[in-house]
Amino acid sequence: LDGNIGYVNILSQSSTLTTPFPDRAYKKVMEKFVRDGVAGVVLDLRGNSGGDPRLAAAFAGHFMKEPRLIGDMVAFDPRKGGFSLAADERIAIAPAKPYLDVPVVVLVHRSTRDTGQVIAAALQGQPKVTVLGVLGTEGSLAKVGGEARMPGGHVVHFPVGRVVDPQGGVVITADADLDGGVVPDVVLPANVELLDAQFNQGRDPVLDAALGLLRKQAGGG
Repeated sequence: LDGNIGYVNILSQSSTLTTPFPDRAYKKVMEKFVRDGVAGVVLDLRGNSGGDPRLAAAFAGHFMKEPRLIGDMVAFDPRKGGFSLAADERIAIAPAKPYLDVPVVVLVHRSTRDTGQVIAAALQGQPKVTVLGVLGTEGSLAKVGGEARMPGGHVVHFPVGRVVDPQGGVVITADADLDGGVVPDVVLPANVELLDAQFNQGRDPVLDAALGLLRKQAGGG
């Protein structure tokens, strides 16, 4: 984008017909950013529907110098009458090459769901990273596996697993009051000016704010 800023819109962490190997495609984008000497990067996670947590970890790894553990999946085991650790479902981020040592703005919204939130959670708090949005993420990181058959042929699916940090605290998943998810470092107010820019002027005020922040950082302001 203008100002030599790299932009990536990640809509899911899944293979598709057009992108059968998303980790390779993403790495090529990162390599291009390095070759072009970008001044900063925008990772747009708005509308991210989730997918493979291993891909989410791989995407985040290009902006991290040190490993980071998000948490372990614990799932309900009816035989034990409680939650037990799923050792093969640990969510851990490992640094990946190429490493981009530039300012990064991660865009989130309530439409950032499932493992899309893992990318934001992994990068939040890292040097040079700012999470920005009007709303925080959905808080929907969980393992689906429960099923209840209802009258009329309806089936309700519900989560049976959640991710917890090393201290046992639930990570990202919202509670009964819908508190949870990744909260932006910079919250843009959904005021008249923002709504006018989005709906009447056809602009993306959230992206505009991210670009303004990156250009300010690149200029030393």
